[in-house]
Amino acid sequence: MRRITSPEERRKDYNDATNNYDLSRNLTITLLIVTIKGTLNEYTPVSRLRGYITNFEEAMKLTWRSFESIKGCI
Repeated sequence: MRRITSPEERRKDYNDATNNYDLSRNLTITLLIVTIKGTLNEYTPVSRLRGYITNFEEAMKLTWRSFESIKGCI
């Protein structure tokens, strides 16, 4: 791991991490909206609804991992 010494480098790293966090947050919100709209717009059998929920849970786990990795950068 490299050592950051100058304020410019710290600012750049902080801005990069903040931009990544915003991107992950927006992606999560979009994913949530698409998942909810997909389940509400059409009649879905219970098995398909379970599939949506499972896929959403997997996506949230991946998103959470990205949050954790970004948090480690700050």
